[in-house]
Amino acid sequence: MSLLTVSGLTKHYRRGGRTVSAVDGVSLAIGPGETLALAGPSGSGKSTIARLVLRLIEPDAGTIRFEGADFLSLGGAALRARRARLQMVFQDPLAAFNPRATVARVLDDPLRIHGIASRTERPRRIAALLERVGLGADLAPRAIHEISGGQRQRVAIARAIATRPSLIVLDEAVSALDVSVRGQILD
Repeated sequence: MSLLTVSGLTKHYRRGGRTVSAVDGVSLAIGPGETLALAGPSGSGKSTIARLVLRLIEPDAGTIRFEGADFLSLGGAALRARRARLQMVFQDPLAAFNPRATVARVLDDPLRIHGIASRTERPRRIAALLERVGLGADLAPRAIHEISGGQRQRVAIARAIATRPSLIVLDEAVSALDVSVRGQILD
């Protein structure tokens, strides 16, 4: 059984009076434990596919099945619950966060929103998440805008794994990381 099945995914945009085809009839399947990479030049639709799969934008046509459910038909609490199991790490970590939020707040949000850890357990979980991506717990009280781009990217990865998702969609997630850190994160 596939973890994620996408069939006939299509997304068009209107630009300057003409229609631009960002994604046209994409189909793919990913099973549990599998890795799939989409490769292509800038502007080829890779990021659009990622955003469509997470329903950050809605497709014009096609189907998305995640963990056996019709992902496009889900709404409300059912969609929120399923989204906890499907996370994304964006290419630009600064755009993904409120720059004034602290690292602790960024990592606390998914734990609190999805009921993953109690209020008293969350600081320990935040420290463990930071450690897992090669950062110290001393980073937790710092504001996002005060840390380096590589540290922000690792915080984004920590946030994505906080919910213990079935699938993580990465949009050039390690491009902002130092080469010495990339292997550690990808493992």
